[in-house]
Amino acid sequence: SEENKKNIEVYKKMPKLYTEGIKHDNNKPNEARIKKENFQNFIKENIGNYPKGAKIFEIGSADGVNAKYIKDLGYNITASDVTKDFIYETKSKGLDTIEFNVLEDD
Repeated sequence: SEENKKNIEVYKKMPKLYTEGIKHDNNKPNEARIKKENFQNFIKENIGNYPKGAKIFEIGSADGVNAKYIKDLGYNITASDVTKDFIYETKSKGLDTIEFNVLEDD
């Protein structure tokens, strides 16, 4: 829909806002640690039963932090994003990354 296309265009402007959010988290290290631990627990609970080496495709990987965590758990992950800045950041972490638009790509 046109609304979804508009949302993708807004998302493409997110790297700067995302980076600012990380700076905000860095000013509150205890809260940031708890948030990170909670999300890592969520990941483990949801993919922990998959066999090690299972293929996982992450949509909207942003900076790749969660994709890297999933890889470190022993999974074969392909990260993706629609924003070139995020793709660059994710690739810089040594992750297989593709450009992927969830609204338009197969």
